[in-house]
Amino acid sequence: MGGNIKTTMNIQQIEKHLKILRFIYWFFCVIYLLYGFLLLFLIESLNTQQEKIMFYVLMIFVWGLSYFLALTSSVLKKRKKWSWICAIIASALFFTKIFSLPIGIYGLWLLIKPEVAKYLKKS
Repeated sequence: MGGNIKTTMNIQQIEKHLKILRFIYWFFCVIYLLYGFLLLFLIESLNTQQEKIMFYVLMIFVWGLSYFLALTSSVLKKRKKWSWICAIIASALFFTKIFSLPIGIYGLWLLIKPEVAKYLKKS
């Protein structure tokens, strides 16, 4: 009656989903990089030293996040053994904003599948 529901992914499906996830990471990497430059230009318009320091710290954090997403995307492509952990952390970071929540859910949905973890951990 109900039939079997295919719950496992083959290699082509895994690679397709990982390619989508890598694209999403690169897209947000560029967005955060541009946001960091915007903060850099806004620093000059601030009045107090305390505000400038706060913006510098925020800018460094945003650029660090951008670098982390770029690193995660590149190690996912190279299938490093530790890429799975980086990708889980990167996907969890998308839970911080409501508009990026579906991206975080998609990333974690993909990465918690045992066949994806096994695919990424073998090199």
